Amino acid sequence: MNEFEIGTRFNDVLTKDIIDNWCENNTNIILNGATGSGKTYFVENNLHTYAEENSKRILYLCNRSALFEQVLLEVKQESLHNIHVMLYQALQSKLINGEEIEHYDIIVPDEFHYVECDAMFNIYTDITYDWLINQVDSCKIFMSGTAQHIFQKLIDDEIVKEEDEYKIPYDYSYVTECKFFEEKSKVFDIINHILTTTEDDKIIYFANSTDFAIEVYKQFKEYAHFRCSKDVKNSEAKALNDIDCIKVHSRDLITFEKRLLISTKALDNGVDLKDRRIKHIINDIFDLESAQQSLGRKRKIDNEDNCTFYIRNYSKQSIGNFKGGLNKNYNPVKMFVDNREQFEEAYGKDRDFHSRFIYFEGDERKHNKLAYWKMQCDSSDMETMSLITYKELFLQRLGDTMTNVIDLEELEQMKLKDEIELYIEEIKGSFLFQEDRDKLIDKIKITDNWKRQQRQYSQIKAYIETNYKLYCLDKKPDKRRVLEDGSINPNRDKTYWIIKDKKEEKVVGDILQNIVV
Repeated sequence: MNEFEIGTRFNDVLTKDIIDNWCENNTNIILNGATGSGKTYFVENNLHTYAEENSKRILYLCNRSALFEQVLLEVKQESLHNIHVMLYQALQSKLINGEEIEHYDIIVPDEFHYVECDAMFNIYTDITYDWLINQVDSCKIFMSGTAQHIFQKLIDDEIVKEEDEYKIPYDYSYVTECKFFEEKSKVFDIINHILTTTEDDKIIYFANSTDFAIEVYKQFKEYAHFRCSKDVKNSEAKALNDIDCIKVHSRDLITFEKRLLISTKALDNGVDLKDRRIKHIINDIFDLESAQQSLGRKRKIDNEDNCTFYIRNYSKQSIGNFKGGLNKNYNPVKMFVDNREQFEEAYGKDRDFHSRFIYFEGDERKHNKLAYWKMQCDSSDMETMSLITYKELFLQRLGDTMTNVIDLEELEQMKLKDEIELYIEEIKGSFLFQEDRDKLIDKIKITDNWKRQQRQYSQIKAYIETNYKLYCLDKKPDKRRVLEDGSINPNRDKTYWIIKDKKEEKVVGDILQNIVV
């Protein structure tokens, strides 16, 4: 692999001689470059210049309409006649319909992670993949900043040689803080806090589900645009979709008008946003590659331009739920690949069995190899998440330049612990009967794995004495007949709890021990 320093641009390091060598030998190339590393610029300038001088034709493939329109506009404005821009989906349609496809000397599949990431819902990405791999008379330049799995497949399958990968790592030094949160509902608090404590900061929120994106939009619609895929099937999302909310005002101002943009991963690439007021990017997309794409939608203008990331740290339980959903699709395909006889016994006569990833081609059953690869990669990632955490694996993918990492739950726990300690000091020495005990229990908020509040004395005692080592909790019956003011004690013979200094308790214990001796 050829790895360059952070901040390098491909157009500065990939010379005419390098390009000439690629094209003369129809070499397959990987450009593994971070957002802003000049992948598109390289194609529209260095590569186009070479193609024009040598009468070569370039096919530039895009995965989203927004990217397609952006590149097509640039190609037309600059009169780059040697570049033909096409959507992957248009290529798929031609292949499915048996249409003849022209020969191109150079093929540039941009955002190549598309063929893997979309394989779970677009069952034809494997057709595109196979066609690309079989274009042996063309130089192919596979480009993406977040295609770790599919690039590794290209190398493992010896489609691309290791020495033909060129990498520019991500630089997240413009991110002032990277904050992780656990509960989905925390999104409401984060957005509300930013809207109420900053004057004009803008926010982008990427939602994992369209339904929850709509829910968030309804809460903040006065401040928000809702932007999803124009092909969305959800009728409510289709009605709310503000497809033209992002405007190009100048080279360094591509933005939305309101303070909040709510989107799904439909915006994960193809749309570059430039606006100093975009200071906060919130992400709860589970898929790691799509999530990383989303974080890269804001383009840094200069060294004064920065922002804060908020990333959902999925719990082990949530990861298990995703794993269960994945296995419903994955296990039958795995059995089909590993043991066809066992598959036929399990599913061959089951008329209710249906898999989008196992199909008939004539009389022969086949499986979608790219979707299977995607499921294998996802399964492996989830296993790793279970061993470490979602957060740790995500940080590994983001790289070393993501430094100021904050766990919002830990911060809140520390803040809560401080508040509880002040409260303990305030009630120390008081007799805590039912009403006061309830206040203490509600303040501590111990819950089990099912979020049920725990109220037992033993659990509260263990919590206090473990987390606040200067204190201890005890319980005793109240034997006083009268109170200090001379009134009758209404709580006589009732059990109270009492918090004491642990030192004081030790001194009393030592005195009693000496008396006994």
